[in-house]
Amino acid sequence: MPSRSGEQDKIRFRGSHVFPAHGKFYFNTREGVDVGPFETRADAEINSTRLRLVLANIQDPALARVVIARYTEIPAAHLGNLRSLLMYVAKNMRVEQPSAG
Repeated sequence: MPSRSGEQDKIRFRGSHVFPAHGKFYFNTREGVDVGPFETRADAEINSTRLRLVLANIQDPALARVVIARYTEIPAAHLGNLRSLLMYVAKNMRVEQPSAG
C-alpha cells in the first residue's frame, strides 16, 4: 500500500482494524495508534473513515500525528460532515513548536 509523502512503504495486513477492548470499540491507524473509545463497532468504523478522509487532506506528517492523537477531542457537532471537520482541524489543531531558549 502506498505511504504518505516522505514515509517509507509499509506492509499492510487486510482485516478489520476495529477491535473491542474493555467493553468499547477502538480502531488502529497505520501509524500504530489506537483511537477511541467508541460505543459501537459501527461508530468506530465511521470515525475511522472520517479520520482517513481528514488525513488525506493534510500534507504535513507532524500535523497528521496531532490530528490522530487528538481526534477524540473533536466536538461531535463537527463530525457530521467533512467540511466542518476540516475547518475545525484547521482552526484548532497545531503542531507544537519547540520553544527557543
